[in-house]
Amino acid sequence: MFPLRFKPHITRYAKHIQYRNYRGLFSTNAFPETQRAIVIKEHGASDVLTYEKRYDTSSLKDVSNNEVIVKHSYAGLNFIDTYYRSGLYKQPLPFIAGGEAVGEIVHVGEEAKLAGAAVGMRVGMMNLGSYCEYSKVDFNQCIQIPDNINDAVALSSTIQGLTAHYLVEIAEGSWLKEGDYCVVHAGAGGTGSLLIQILKLKGYKVISTSSEKKIELAKSYGADVAIEYSNLCETVENITSGFGVKTVFDGVGNKTASDSLSVCALRGLCIYFGNASGVRKFYSPKPKKDILSNASLIHTLCSTHSPSQQSIL
Repeated sequence: MFPLRFKPHITRYAKHIQYRNYRGLFSTNAFPETQRAIVIKEHGASDVLTYEKRYDTSSLKDVSNNEVIVKHSYAGLNFIDTYYRSGLYKQPLPFIAGGEAVGEIVHVGEEAKLAGAAVGMRVGMMNLGSYCEYSKVDFNQCIQIPDNINDAVALSSTIQGLTAHYLVEIAEGSWLKEGDYCVVHAGAGGTGSLLIQILKLKGYKVISTSSEKKIELAKSYGADVAIEYSNLCETVENITSGFGVKTVFDGVGNKTASDSLSVCALRGLCIYFGNASGVRKFYSPKPKKDILSNASLIHTLCSTHSPSQQSIL
């Protein structure tokens, strides 16, 4: 574990780390010269994560008009962090690890004040460089946390919650209608469990895949059918009488990429949003089936999705 004195927590949706929260407001003139941080100086396995007790904070002191400085209370641990650590996703070295945090605003730029930012406001954000005590972020990229939601729950629902939110919006913008079947891979996981719940609230039917030991967990989130990954094609064939499903949500990657395309209905929508099992390679396991004429592929990024506060809540 990290040598900082973090108190680990595990929630229903995600794992995250909590910092000792030293409350206190300050101007940038009184900003601490250093902070504790987990830094990546070279790409590789987890042993490249370096704890620095006195990481320089000078880059945080130049606050533009629409930026705020946030004192972290929690930083998220997400699978995507391993992509940056390994070099699969590019980020100039060295950099502070992590991509998600919640905390309290301790300094506000002038334009950010006009936009509603205030010292003491609790916010969540998706910011590269979250395994540290403070970060500087554009206030437009912050989500104000309601008083009835604590920091731990807000953190657990930031990256995964926003991902599920925009993925369902994509599907709704196609031909997915109430009562239609869709597939959610890894339905017992963080994003998958949220996808199931959102889809069920909107009236869709969900076929969830997972490992055998997590099938009951996926059912508890509301999946109509929960199966092992290997049974997907046969199950969809039987349930839809060969028609296929309107939409597939695939965050697993290479392991499920081909089957996801295979179970799509004609002009179906296959949404890939992760590489948990490795970078996906497209090929058809059924030579007689032309996958390119069977499904539509969309590439999108959570960072380009900025819903309103009201739509998020």
